[in-house]
Amino acid sequence: MIAKATGRRVKTVLVPAYNDARAGLARQEFDVAFLHPAHVPMAEIKAGRYKAVAWTQGFTEYTASVLIPAPRR
Repeated sequence: MIAKATGRRVKTVLVPAYNDARAGLARQEFDVAFLHPAHVPMAEIKAGRYKAVAWTQGFTEYTASVLIPAPRR
């Protein structure tokens, strides 16, 4: 969905350790990052390397879903 919207190839990478995420963000290795907890992305926003496009507030027991239309049969 992101590739179609941007016209660019998209590679999805799972970064399970916060320190690895911090290092990758500092090197600006990611075009888009979905992160929790908030203090990790906030440091990058304050440093001016990234901007927030969506934010949750006050709830930590959640799942995120991305929905796209099903192929027509």
